Order: sequence, then structure tokens, then C-alpha cells
Amino acid sequence: MEIHLFNINQRHRSAPVLGRSNVQSCKAAENCWSLPVVSASQWPGRPHSAFYKRVLNMLLLVFVIGLGRVSVIAEDGVAGANSGKAPEATTYGIRNVKHQDLLRPKDANVATGTPIVSYSAQLWKCMTWRLQPAGESAFHLKNLFTSKTFSAGSDTSGLQPSVTQVPLAKEGGESPAWQFTKLDDGSYKITDSKSGKALTAAKAAGEYEVKIVVAPWQNLDEQKWQLEKMDPKQLTM
Repeated sequence: MEIHLFNINQRHRSAPVLGRSNVQSCKAAENCWSLPVVSASQWPGRPHSAFYKRVLNMLLLVFVIGLGRVSVIAEDGVAGANSGKAPEATTYGIRNVKHQDLLRPKDANVATGTPIVSYSAQLWKCMTWRLQPAGESAFHLKNLFTSKTFSAGSDTSGLQPSVTQVPLAKEGGESPAWQFTKLDDGSYKITDSKSGKALTAAKAAGEYEVKIVVAPWQNLDEQKWQLEKMDPKQLTM
């Protein structure tokens, strides 16, 4: 069954109208419309089953395309909302995206100046860091085993200063702070608040050990870090 819209004042000039419905009076005939019902058999040249199937398929296609666009926009909105979000201030293992190892002081040494290295993941206190708020999206990092933090080397003139263990400042002092920026893939960019350089797991060709340095941000996997919550009650060493 097909429905056609006709102006009451112009019915006589419209296409053939059959099964015309009764029309109530209006103030202006030009503003009143009736919906005459025309069956497919009375409207030649339009097989109703094929015609309606085409219309229905077109409407369904438009609906699916529109729904897909809404879904993409919603996902982009969520990604945009999460991007840049600061992590919760708790205890984490800090895993490099490229090398898949965790940060710790080399050999779990408590001495100041000990290099920070990456090591295969273990439930150890020396691989666990407590994030202590130090401003907007900035944190001091305290190692649960050594009770110290880490900082970029004092030779900041170099392109990639090494990162070493240093004491946390006593109350009123200034401890190294690191800026955490969440990326679209869920990992974090960790930058030195002073230099703006990014924490990087660098491994030179032919070398076994991965060195932790700070370097200009280049959006490399070596510069991306995953935060894995650690329960201090389950840790050893």
C-alpha cells in the first residue's frame, strides 16, 4: 500500500487519486492536506513488493551507516577524554612498552648514584614504586625497597643523561618530580619536570643491558611506559 500527499486545493491537478479520504474543514484550504491511500494495483507501473523492498533496504543502509558514525564519534570521545589523564597515586611496577621489563635500581643497590635499569618482572619491592603527588599530573617516585627515588643525571647538557637513584628530600626540600601523561594506547609518557625530557629505555646495538636515560620525546615505544598496580603485601625482597 502506498501513501501520497496532496494539497486539498490542488487535488484535481495531482496524479490520479483513488480512495481519497474525507477532509475536515480548514481556515485556508491551501494549508490543509489529505493522505489519500492508493493501493499498488491502482497505481500502475509500481510493483509494490519490489518497490517497498528497495525502500526498506535503503532506509536500513542509511540507519547502519549513521549508527557506525555515532559509534566512531563515541569511541573517539572516550579516547580523547582518557588521553592525558593522570594515574592514581598508589604503588606500581613501571614496565617499558618496547622491552617489557620493569624499572629498578641496578642489583637492588641502596646506594645513591646507582643506575636505574630494566629487569624482568618479579614480585619484588625493588621493582615497585609509590607515586606521591607533586602537582598536576606530577609525582615523586619512591622505591619500596630502597626508600629512594630517581633523577636525571646532573650533566643535562648531554642528549641522553643517565637516570640514577637519589634520596628523597626531607620535608621542605625539593625532590625530583616526573610528569605522567596518558597516551591514547593507555601507556604513559613520563617526563622530567625540569628538563621536559622523556624517560627512555635505551639499548645500543650489540649491548645486552638496557640503560634508562632521559631524551627528547619522539613517540617511540622505548619512551612509553605501562603502569601495573602492585600490592605491597604480595611482594618479597
